[in-house]
Amino acid sequence: MLLVRLLLAVAEQRAPDGAVPVLLPLASWNPAAEDLYTWLAAKLTQDYVGLRGPAPACVGSMNWARALLEHRLILPILDGLDELPRPPAPWRSMRSTVLCPLVRPWWSPAVSTSTGRPSAPRPGFR
Repeated sequence: MLLVRLLLAVAEQRAPDGAVPVLLPLASWNPAAEDLYTWLAAKLTQDYVGLRGPAPACVGSMNWARALLEHRLILPILDGLDELPRPPAPWRSMRSTVLCPLVRPWWSPAVSTSTGRPSAPRPGFR
């Protein structure tokens, strides 16, 4: 429920040319099989039929979902960090696997958010 409230607040305050917040459950993502960006594009095309079609040639040869992600016009709001598989090694957190790719492209001035149950610090993290 909190994520829905966040999504509505972000949508209400976004600039006309700003990123559109989209709630995406992480349950269907397998980090070992595909990177987050690829999964985001696939999930968007699966859930939103209108994003499957080709984008204008001026943005390259990609569908609308990829074009919107590439131009930072979609703000992913991720739900379910607690549903991701356990990390393969103690120093490799699945949460960092999710968050690192998100932080780079959406670092400024957009906001990225995700949820999950808090966990105890793991050895090697401070």
